[in-house]
Amino acid sequence: MCLVHNENHDHLFLNCKFAKSIWQSVFNLFGRRMIEAGSLKSFIEQVLLFTFSSQVAVLWCSAVVQTIWVIWKLRNAAIFEDSIPNIHLALRKIWSSIKESDFFRIGCMSNSMVDLNILRLLQITCKPTTAPKIIPVTWHTPLSNWTKVNTDGSALGAPGAAGGGGIFRNSAGFTKGSFAFPLGNEFAFAAEIAAAIMAVDIAWKRGWHSLWLECDSTFMVQLFTSKSKNVPWEYLHDWLSCLHQISKMNFQVSHIYREGNRVADLLAKHGATAASYIWRSSVPNFCNSVIYQDFSRQTSYRFC
Repeated sequence: MCLVHNENHDHLFLNCKFAKSIWQSVFNLFGRRMIEAGSLKSFIEQVLLFTFSSQVAVLWCSAVVQTIWVIWKLRNAAIFEDSIPNIHLALRKIWSSIKESDFFRIGCMSNSMVDLNILRLLQITCKPTTAPKIIPVTWHTPLSNWTKVNTDGSALGAPGAAGGGGIFRNSAGFTKGSFAFPLGNEFAFAAEIAAAIMAVDIAWKRGWHSLWLECDSTFMVQLFTSKSKNVPWEYLHDWLSCLHQISKMNFQVSHIYREGNRVADLLAKHGATAASYIWRSSVPNFCNSVIYQDFSRQTSYRFC
């Protein structure tokens, strides 16, 4: 039979009747059409391009490797032990090896009938994709006589050209002013610190002493809540001044997801490329659409 007498290894692994039957079974199991290739190298390159979910992809790679190995072992057994190849035994060995490759449970299946059927046929426990957690995010106005400022920092690299920005709004949601400024080459977290410090300083000097600062950095919220001095040394003096200012104010700080902090994010990115500090008493044109979404209390959604 061809497993014994044929000298062409590529023919042995791909085109002899016994090998083709095994490959056809493997392809059928994974829901793929059998391909034709002139060489084993070309065949492997093509089959490894097939797309699967991360859990099934591991099983497919194992199936390809194990099928080649089983065919090779059966060929040697036929030559040196005069054994007759058994396709059912060969397939059982392949299925067993595939199951062993799922030991580390790498990746997740697609939540589809195709993946479900493959994994059930192999008697492998499905690891479904976790459903995303959907969090509604809405920007809220401050209390009457309070001013709310949303701040953010941005860096176009780590480090890179950095900047900060923020926007002040009253209890009706109207803009009281906005700022943006460049920082040079910095990290994003430093830009966030600089933006928050500047926001407090602006509010202090303008007499907005009932201030609600909101940002998308949990690190900044923790700094204000704990009044920690754990900031980069170049910002320490300004940070201590900021802590003194808020101690004399009605002040609160809160976290909001980035989806609710988009105006400040746009201002921070604008600041990163600006030539100098910018203050506007009106809404910047490039923020109009996002400002309107906040003003009309439109809900954004965060998927995590």
